[in-house]
Amino acid sequence: MSLIEKAMASVSTSKRPPEKPAATGTDPASPAPARPSEAQPGSVVVAFRGLAEKMPGSDPRRMAALQTELKYLKRALIKSAFGPLAQAGANLISISSAMPGAGKTFLTMQLGLSLALERDRRVLLIDADNARGSLTRLLGLRGQPGFYDVLHDPALDPAAAILPTDCPALRVMPAGKAYSDSVELVNSQRARAVAERLLAEDPHLLVLLDGPPLMVSPDASALAGLAGQVLMIVEAGETTEDDVQQALQLIDEEKPVGLVLNKIPNSRLLAYRGGYYYYGAPEPGDSRPGDGPAGHG
Repeated sequence: MSLIEKAMASVSTSKRPPEKPAATGTDPASPAPARPSEAQPGSVVVAFRGLAEKMPGSDPRRMAALQTELKYLKRALIKSAFGPLAQAGANLISISSAMPGAGKTFLTMQLGLSLALERDRRVLLIDADNARGSLTRLLGLRGQPGFYDVLHDPALDPAAAILPTDCPALRVMPAGKAYSDSVELVNSQRARAVAERLLAEDPHLLVLLDGPPLMVSPDASALAGLAGQVLMIVEAGETTEDDVQQALQLIDEEKPVGLVLNKIPNSRLLAYRGGYYYYGAPEPGDSRPGDGPAGHG
């Protein structure tokens, strides 16, 4: 049984209806539903799709354009991960940015949903930002065991940190606790063993690591080293060419690297060549993707 299947089995067990109490003339009070942060691992279904569709900049017209453009991007990612020239581990994708504020978490969530629509693919979205944990915060999963807990504690089964969402083919793993030795945890044999187990148990799985900015945290380059391909979000008009070049130097040049140019007004897909994806997400008026109250990405 794979880690994803274990997580789903846990959910199925938790959803079994309780035995009916003996008739007493009054109905027992229904307990209040547990919040994700209070529930046991696997006992809740995360409202991922609902949140992603209601984030700042997610009005229907612009989201329709964004989803169309994401189809081009995901085709390139899937080809790199599963195509005839795909290297082992290429279905583990590290997503970062050169600098903060590029809209990384927003696009990671939308890309995860788009990939989960594929008929024969499953997606595991991992919050790998030990410092900020934007995705964990957005989903209300603080206090849940997560990615860095799994790396820190070899006795913790990764399946215990995987949660289902309201999108059937999409699962999430929160960041977990903050650790001062996070970069060492990502560089450890334990991290490689967990990654290899995830990929080996489900050959149709795509794992997205939502990491910190490359120019801010050494965790980002460590995550890029763990992954088989890298996607870097670049904020149009803010991230300088020098920032991009310095960030690229922190990534293994032998790995496929995609550049996503984000926050271009009225943009379309620009080009795909030489292993680089140039993409521009639509900018919704005065509210830009990723600039919500939580400062996503």
